[in-house]
Amino acid sequence: MRIGIAIEETWAFFREIEQELSKYHQITQFHPTDTRFPIFYERLNARQLHRDWSSFLRSNQVVFFEWASGLLETASHFPKTCGMITRLHRYEMYHWAQKINWDAVDRVILVSQAKRNEFARKFPDQAEKTLVISEAVSLDRFQSKIKDFSGQLGTLCHLSPRKRVYELILAFYELNRLQDGFHLHIGGTNHSSYPEYFGILQTLVEKLGLQESVTFTETSRTPRTGIATSIFSSPTAFPRGCRSPLWKQLRPAVIQSRTTGTAPTSFSPPASSSSPSGSWSRSS
Repeated sequence: MRIGIAIEETWAFFREIEQELSKYHQITQFHPTDTRFPIFYERLNARQLHRDWSSFLRSNQVVFFEWASGLLETASHFPKTCGMITRLHRYEMYHWAQKINWDAVDRVILVSQAKRNEFARKFPDQAEKTLVISEAVSLDRFQSKIKDFSGQLGTLCHLSPRKRVYELILAFYELNRLQDGFHLHIGGTNHSSYPEYFGILQTLVEKLGLQESVTFTETSRTPRTGIATSIFSSPTAFPRGCRSPLWKQLRPAVIQSRTTGTAPTSFSPPASSSSPSGSWSRSS
């Protein structure tokens, strides 16, 4: 099958999928032609882009849009000549979804049931096209090992406000006030859009007197095995707009580990749980 791939944002979530698809199908990536003339630059580029899209859509049986954003908006308004599939992650729902001609799209992949429900509320006539495929890595790729609980807690993510690391530190502080003996490992790299966030996290740790209980570890795309934790907290597990302190949600997992002597590999609070008493914003 001839499959076209159209991506203008990051390839980070799709590279391995493309490699797998290329084993069985003929893959072509969309690369628009940039016509550099000193005059009529924008008009000529617009015409060339129209020709590029027409050719690309006609030459493939299916085109996959890894982000339901600008490229899909443009392609969805062309006469339909092939199948179109897109994966909608998160931000596109608020910036692009209203601009896309969803009648031209055959399948919409969402990364969670919550996003699927949100899409269905906004576009009820398109709900039957949706499919949820989680971005999570299969646990079958790893060898699980039961180990004694040692009080080591951890999170691994890009350090940005959306990952709720600031709130996690506040939760850890409240947990430590109840009982000592815990250590929080924060692994990840600073997000380029929030260069100040890492410094704010370090300042928070100092203000709360947690320097001996919190360790920051910079990691590459492939995590080092040196970050050994008993409970691993999902960085995006805590929904916005909740009300009860996050440490109250984290505490049951710790108590369970203390009681049984073993630790779960990860922890995520229920979807109905509430938000911490503090949070970070650029005005902090």
